Amino acid sequence: MHGRRSLQGDLLSVAGLAASFIEEEEFYGLLHRPGPMLITDDDFSEMYCENVGRPSLPSSLLAQVLLLQEHDGVSDR
Repeated sequence: MHGRRSLQGDLLSVAGLAASFIEEEEFYGLLHRPGPMLITDDDFSEMYCENVGRPSLPSSLLAQVLLLQEHDGVSDR
């Protein structure tokens, strides 16, 4: 089952606090602010069955993690 990310912010999330420390021109700023609009869960919906299993992690979040991983040159460990 395809998990989805809520675009509504959370008062206690780190994203709101981190936004003040990230410069908009950096790669991280470009991925943080417009990222949820550029990479959506609907882009990956064909890969998931909608009615079987538990909800997965949001696929848009996983795609952003892969982009950050490639940008920083780090492994899954």
